[in-house]
Amino acid sequence: MARFQNLLAPGRIGPMELRNRVLLTAMGTGYAEADGMCGERIFAFNESIAKGGTALVTMGVVGVGYPLGNNMPNQPAISHDRYIPGIRRIADAIHAHGAKFAVQLHFGGLIANAAALQPVWCPSIPLPKGPDTLGAAYLPEELESAGFDKLPPYDFHEMTPDDAAALVQMFADGAQRALEAGADGVEIHAGHGYIFSSFLSRVTNRRTDDYGGSLENRARLLVDTMRAIRA
Repeated sequence: MARFQNLLAPGRIGPMELRNRVLLTAMGTGYAEADGMCGERIFAFNESIAKGGTALVTMGVVGVGYPLGNNMPNQPAISHDRYIPGIRRIADAIHAHGAKFAVQLHFGGLIANAAALQPVWCPSIPLPKGPDTLGAAYLPEELESAGFDKLPPYDFHEMTPDDAAALVQMFADGAQRALEAGADGVEIHAGHGYIFSSFLSRVTNRRTDDYGGSLENRARLLVDTMRAIRA
């Protein structure tokens, strides 16, 4: 146990003090309600983690544009003020057990399984047989188990500069709602083929405007989002 002597010692992430170094990282539990509301199931799950001694509980894949950009059934949402009370109830319960609470802000982009109901926002229309589809992020058996293999063909929407500005505002508004709900921090989901990683990749981003080409341009959407959230 000497190797783990600091595991239960107090820690810090920036100005946020933690009672130990045990964290619940963000994950897609699918425990929210069908309309994105935080009900009893997701409340009980998150409270139980804090009650067990974890220092930081992060609620994952919380949709900033929900239902636009949603990635899975029963995904929590933060795209409207009506979602604040449910998230605040979770935050209050987690704080009552001495833990901190964070919200992972999410927008699906290319990896969005609601494709049959809405256009999938993306930096560039995917190549017909390129690796920039769900198959680039998941194994065949994972696609089948999640039901992705049965989805109708995607309707892609190549984002305009106005769309990019709108998305930045979605994340900024989501962060503001998380703050109003009592969250101690937010995490920006920028991996797994979602919207920011698809802009960062030369494979999925073949744009020739200010959001494509150089690394600086491909990172522009993410950097602008981070600045807006901090502001």
